[in-house]
Amino acid sequence: MANLSWPNRVTITRVLLIVPFALLLLYQNKPGYDSLARYLAVSVFAIMAFSDALDGYLARRTRQRSRLGYFLDPLADKLLITTACILLAIKSTGVKQALLPGWVVVIIIGKDILWFAGVLIIQFVTGRVTIRSSKLGRACTVAQLAMVLGILLSPDISLLSSAVAWWLIRALWWSAAGLAILTLANYTRVAVKHLAEGSTAAEKNGNS
Repeated sequence: MANLSWPNRVTITRVLLIVPFALLLLYQNKPGYDSLARYLAVSVFAIMAFSDALDGYLARRTRQRSRLGYFLDPLADKLLITTACILLAIKSTGVKQALLPGWVVVIIIGKDILWFAGVLIIQFVTGRVTIRSSKLGRACTVAQLAMVLGILLSPDISLLSSAVAWWLIRALWWSAAGLAILTLANYTRVAVKHLAEGSTAAEKNGNS
């Protein structure tokens, strides 16, 4: 990692922290580990969420933006969210009071799969990789991170008010899923535009 920029180091660290985060979720429902494992998972997740903002800030501050960073940053987010969604939707590893519904998992992970497929198609057709974050995409990521954090903290919120916890968790589910659908629609619009431009350029080169 000696030749890597600091923003990329932060991003890679975030990817590596997914492993202990997943292990903590695996232990959160085991007797003797439940509360401790969940609180540690919240701590690790908070560090990863903070690093998501930190690497972007460092890249802008130090002007060390790179193609590797453009690829790693969204990949790290998607790996984290995918891992969290899958584990939080399984009874043995999820939070019992706020088990993530399967339909939310399908929408969120499905959006990422289609995004990745779109990147590959654009690369194949145009010969270039186009990965650009949008305000809508960032809002979608923030909503998903908030959803995961809300689920992990839901037992503590329930101690204050079970009704508030119930409505809050469902609001987070719907917000994350709704923004995922809107983001996918925006990705599709941008992808179609790039494909159209790529096809036009290919036709011009073929006729020249």
